[in-house]
Amino acid sequence: FVAAVGPCQRIDGWGLNLSRALGDFHYKARDDLLPEEQKVSAVPDVRCSDITEEDEFLLLACDGVFELHRSQEAVDHVRQRLLEGASAEEAVQSLVDASCSQDLVATQGKGSDNVSAMVVMLR
Repeated sequence: FVAAVGPCQRIDGWGLNLSRALGDFHYKARDDLLPEEQKVSAVPDVRCSDITEEDEFLLLACDGVFELHRSQEAVDHVRQRLLEGASAEEAVQSLVDASCSQDLVATQGKGSDNVSAMVVMLR
């Protein structure tokens, strides 16, 4: 089960607050379950989407970015910086900076770790 513990959701109400592909073998020890059925799985969620002429860039970001921003807000942030003339590197750095909390008490610990992102320009 997953339960809220402070600002985090934790496995078993006390353990990990994120799943990891490597290590944490005690969460992956049930012989009667396939790897993807274990409590913590190294099997990724994969989604395929067609890229169209309208798509400008691909934003890949760690969960820390989305603690303080909704997905669309993160995309809008990057797009706005690009429209202002920023490079992809500058735009993603701006997003990462905006994803780091300036006041961890106010954000209840959100925006304090796992903040990384990459922008892939498609045109």
